[in-house]
Amino acid sequence: MPVTPFHIGAGLLFKAYAPARVSWVVFALVNILIDLEPILWYLFTGDPAHRQLHSYLGATIVAALGVWPGRRLAEAWLRWWNRQLNPAQARWLGTGTQISLVAAWAGALLGSGSHIVLDSFMHPDMQPYWPWAADNGLLRKIPVDGLHAICLAAAAWGGLRLALLGWIKLPASFVGNKLRDAARLAEIIVLVTALWVAASFSILPQLLDGDPRDAVAFDAAVWRGTAAQQWRGNPRAPMARPAVRHLEALHPNRATALVLLGTPDARDRPAYISYHLGFLGWLAMDADTLDIEFQPDGTFVAARIVQH
Repeated sequence: MPVTPFHIGAGLLFKAYAPARVSWVVFALVNILIDLEPILWYLFTGDPAHRQLHSYLGATIVAALGVWPGRRLAEAWLRWWNRQLNPAQARWLGTGTQISLVAAWAGALLGSGSHIVLDSFMHPDMQPYWPWAADNGLLRKIPVDGLHAICLAAAAWGGLRLALLGWIKLPASFVGNKLRDAARLAEIIVLVTALWVAASFSILPQLLDGDPRDAVAFDAAVWRGTAAQQWRGNPRAPMARPAVRHLEALHPNRATALVLLGTPDARDRPAYISYHLGFLGWLAMDADTLDIEFQPDGTFVAARIVQH
């Protein structure tokens, strides 16, 4: 996933354009609650699975919890926040402590919905339409580095706009009007910069230099010999896509895949086996992996490169 702070940061963009109609605190709360699911799965099973809560139905249920009792908890947190500020800080950082029902529902639904959409691009175990369908048509449609860049750009853009909105709450004087003009200009600059950064980090490198995961031919012996390596420079990383093509052509059952690739590094379960590729992405928060999916009888289903 884009880890939870990326989701929460993106919520600043919604808040910036509808400050009175969207509760950012409820938005953040709902995202945290949803991501408790893979955290708890990891703690109890070693597998950070994305299951029922990472679906539109499950996320909607979490959104309802975010409105009640989450709205009251959010208001209590805002009161605590205001108490930490001195008068000078309160001028810029102080906030209202009442969250309307409309703002709570807007923050909860935007938070839960955006969470499922963003994670659908990234995680192969996502079933966003559970319990009605198991498919995920968004998987890998946007590079994960691109998702990180988009979330960072949204957070920067929204945060700056909120700051500018605070600065221009001045009398409608010459200075105030100038600040309004500066705010509009700054917003355009941030938007253009954000698009450039997203393209530079997630799209242009692959267009200009090719896919770094498709740089050398697949070598099973080298693959098996690097099982312990999980950092940058992992020899598996540049042969990851050739490995996927090899597996798709071979269509091995689970036993054959284990002989070919060696002992899995993680997710050694009947449905999945997983091999570390190291930190290849510019903002990867965990080692990238090659995940191989099988039917319950061991029949090959798919091989995917996953950024965590």
